[in-house]
Amino acid sequence: MRKLREIQDHEHEFCDKVWHERHLVLMEKVERWEENICPKILKWALASAEKVRKKYKDDNLEYDTFERWMLNWKLSALRWILWDDWDELYT
Repeated sequence: MRKLREIQDHEHEFCDKVWHERHLVLMEKVERWEENICPKILKWALASAEKVRKKYKDDNLEYDTFERWMLNWKLSALRWILWDDWDELYT
């Protein structure tokens, strides 16, 4: 049986990676002028993304469609184990 700390660590990892992937999608939209973000929030988002990249520097943080779905499924499953609602994918 897995220890609670191990499950929580992986939940945090998947949350970071899902958030980072969503960040990349948003930044593409900003670059194409499809989205507009408050400069203060943009500054925070860029700094947060840099922290995630440093934390997982040995991992490739760009995923294909299947890998994105796998991250989301893993995050959902771990949150369910930790007593959250099924399919709870907030980041």
